[in-house]
Amino acid sequence: GFATSPGITEWQGDSLREELRLALRIWPRQNDTGGFFIAVLEKGTAVSPTTPSDNTAPLDIEREPWLTILCERYGFTPAQFSSYHLFRWSRKRLYLAQQHHLPPSKLNADTIGLHFMNVDGKYPKLTTAAAMIFGHLATRNTIDLEPEQVANYVARHDFKISATQASHCTGTGYIILRYQGFTMGVGVYRAHVGLVESLYPKGWIRENIYT
Repeated sequence: GFATSPGITEWQGDSLREELRLALRIWPRQNDTGGFFIAVLEKGTAVSPTTPSDNTAPLDIEREPWLTILCERYGFTPAQFSSYHLFRWSRKRLYLAQQHHLPPSKLNADTIGLHFMNVDGKYPKLTTAAAMIFGHLATRNTIDLEPEQVANYVARHDFKISATQASHCTGTGYIILRYQGFTMGVGVYRAHVGLVESLYPKGWIRENIYT
């Protein structure tokens, strides 16, 4: 089984919240893992909603045309993004954050929220991270992969797909790739040759995953 240690309510002479006794601590020596601490905190119903103050900075909201492009390409619905802000953080990048997120005005944040889309090219591209979060909601321009194709994808190799696999694709362009119900990321589908170009992040490349 997965070995754990109980949570603690005291640390180096300081008292901690009593609820932390229900948390779990995991150590490398127990499971051959990195050490970390897990605690789930639930917000009580009596907590008042956060309201803007002079210490928060407004975001440069820019939902369109990006939301329409996504919905047209992947079959998303606007309602699926209704609780999020889409905003520019640079000329090339569109970011996403929960609407209740209020960035501080007195700190120079490197980034805020999730890098959601690259918008500097001819066609905007969903990031791998965004695809992994929202890809299960897509209803078109998705492809379900076979094991050998997954190996090619994570090695950043191009690969062929069958006409059956491409049945949800509307033509050449960016697609969302899945395997056994899990979103792997994005690629480019070349409809005229039945080829997928892997856009798996270069820093994540894995070779020979089945050997």
